[in-house]
Amino acid sequence: MVAWISQNLKYPGEAVKDKITGKVNVDFMVSSTGKVKNVQVTKPVNPLLDVEAKRVISNMPDWKPGSQAGKPVDVQIMVPVEFKLQ
Repeated sequence: MVAWISQNLKYPGEAVKDKITGKVNVDFMVSSTGKVKNVQVTKPVNPLLDVEAKRVISNMPDWKPGSQAGKPVDVQIMVPVEFKLQ
């Protein structure tokens, strides 16, 4: 997942120019069908970075759903999306 996010994250040009960095926490649900749903930024850094973090998480491919007692269930997940300049 971390590799996929890194490959698909597009650092906003204006944020690069202004040297904006930080870690955006994003919460989302993996539904019982494996779809990513209800993506929300829970620890914002800057609107430019927040929008990109939400976009990249929303576009993740389907997951293998969680299971409980052998049945697929919804699972809530939090992922930090880090923006750092080299």
